[in-house]
Amino acid sequence: MLVKLRTQLLGNTPLRTLLISSFVLQILSVVGLVGYLSFRAGQKSVNDLANQLQDEISVRVQQKLDAYLSIPPLINQININAFDSGMLAIDEAQKIEDFFYQQVQTFESISYIFISNNRGAIIAPGRRLDGSFVLEKNQQV
Repeated sequence: MLVKLRTQLLGNTPLRTLLISSFVLQILSVVGLVGYLSFRAGQKSVNDLANQLQDEISVRVQQKLDAYLSIPPLINQININAFDSGMLAIDEAQKIEDFFYQQVQTFESISYIFISNNRGAIIAPGRRLDGSFVLEKNQQV
């Protein structure tokens, strides 16, 4: 019965053709499996690299933001210390202008430093987008 079934399925196919077909089928199967596994490994490597780059970029952005945002509180503290020590006084407009102008020159990321009194007088030395320096004030302090 088995021989009869085999004869019906294979018919008069030569043994040579059967052997070549089975080897070709095995080779194609192995090549396909290896190709699929290589593709998956490559995909995983690319995803891992992308995640590492995102993490690195996030860390660098955070570092830049921390450095950038730490300067204004530092300038405020310097100015508080200058007023507390008597080095600057609110009624000495020219000294304040000079002191703030030096700070704008020293800290390149700062565009303006403002000060105002209770009468509404404003002194604001700063840096424009083109890099030129400007002093804006509305009246004597």
